[in-house]
Amino acid sequence: MKTQTVIVLLGLASLVSAHSWVACTDYSSDDFSTYDFSKCRGWPRNWNSVATNLFGEDRGFNYQGNDATPCRDPFNGGNSYTSAYPKAKYTPGQRVCLAWPAKNHKAESCTNAFIPDTQLSLFASPANPTGDITQTQYKQNVVAAELGGKHVNGQIDLKGFQNCPNFCGGQGTDKASCGQCFTVPSTFAVGSTYSFQW
Repeated sequence: MKTQTVIVLLGLASLVSAHSWVACTDYSSDDFSTYDFSKCRGWPRNWNSVATNLFGEDRGFNYQGNDATPCRDPFNGGNSYTSAYPKAKYTPGQRVCLAWPAKNHKAESCTNAFIPDTQLSLFASPANPTGDITQTQYKQNVVAAELGGKHVNGQIDLKGFQNCPNFCGGQGTDKASCGQCFTVPSTFAVGSTYSFQW
């Protein structure tokens, strides 16, 4: 059986008032209780510039985008990757998991139930972009409007950004492993490149 893939370039911009980032764009497990570097098959743009063997280490990779500059690192045709930190390759219809550090943003018994989480959305560019598109253009192609469901303020749940099952455990609330999964749209063209944004 021949597998055909879609090349993915994940640009980073946080659409919430938080200081976090996607650490892995193709995590091979939906068990987010502890982050395992060996399970990451795809990385965000220019990850090699901030790579460390400490998950969730603050190193300036968080970014709050705007319409003109929606991503921290500019699109450059896929040249922001290395063999150690390759870009993700997805297949239409594939279930893909993203992983990130909690950075203390989780309603839980060891913090409180009123940790906000406005919404965790995933967007994509049209096929084969030649440069970054605007934030407005990203928002026109929603891949997941509420990735993992909508968190309800005042409730302790594992929805949206707050899917951090071991938040109060040994990793600490700052570096606790979190993640959600989505299905790559079947309408994505095989062999094409897409830039994703969360």
